[in-house]
Order: sequence, then structure tokens, then C-alpha cells
Amino acid sequence: MDENFKVEGHSVDEMIGRILKATEKRGPLSHLVLNAHGKMFGNNAIVHLGRGIGHADIHKFAALNGKVRYIWLQNCAVGADHKLMASMAQHTQAWVTAYQFSIAVLRVPRHHIDHQLRAFPRHWFGPNCDVAANKTDSEPRSKFFREARHRQDPNLKHALHFNIIRQL
Repeated sequence: MDENFKVEGHSVDEMIGRILKATEKRGPLSHLVLNAHGKMFGNNAIVHLGRGIGHADIHKFAALNGKVRYIWLQNCAVGADHKLMASMAQHTQAWVTAYQFSIAVLRVPRHHIDHQLRAFPRHWFGPNCDVAANKTDSEPRSKFFREARHRQDPNLKHALHFNIIRQL
């Protein structure tokens, strides 16, 4: 599915509504990329997408449970907020990837994302996240890629379907 839309000024409810409408037309998403600025305020992250995504709204992502396999947050620093990212993973039951530090702005080809190892990407897997028990640490990178290969494709016929064009 190739669907892009701007969400400037939209609430989290409106953003999720647009994503749900797209999945109703075309089925579940393999990848959802949230591309915006991000920032840490103390121990809490905010994704500057629409009117902002933070702890107060993260429960609303439960509407995407079963409708997306991988969520990529292409935002600076938000991966340092382990509780927010683990909550998103738990609510959606998806793999969530976010960066702990600032990321470089790169131009990449259509249908690609930049996976920048120097910004320390972290990965959370929804079924393994128990935010209530404070088990909010991320999964090892090796487990993320290994699980991604086997999840819903145990024969590896389609492999990973990620296009990493360069490592920085």
C-alpha cells in the first residue's frame, strides 16, 4: 500500500482515523512510517506530528492493533522514552522502531527509509511489552531482524522486504 498524507494540525484521533480508513480500503499495513520531528522533555518524548503524540494519547493506538506489522518512528530522540515506545508496541501489537538520538536528514528513494545505526535505533515487540510491570526495555537488534524474517513468513520465501540502502 502506498498512501501518504499530511496531518498538520490533526489530532491523534484524526490521524488514526485516516490510517484506519486506508486499511479498510487496502487491508493491514506492513509498514507505517511516522516521519516528523521528535524531542525529549525530561523523561518524556513528544512526536511533533499533527498536534503531537505523547503519553496522554498513546492508548489511542490500540485502534491499530492487528492492522500494522511494523511502525517506524523517523524522529529524533523519541526512542529514549522507553515507556512511550513500549506502550505503542503493546497497544498495537506491532514491532516499533525509534531512534534515541538525532538523525540526519537524508534523501532516500521512494519506498525506502533510512535506518541510521549511529542514532541508536531501538526495537520493541508488542507481545513482549509489559508496561504495567515496567518491563519497557527494548529488544536486541538481532532479535528484531530475526523475528521480522520469520513473522508471518516462516519459510523466508519473501525474506525481509526491507530496503536498507546505506548505513551511516
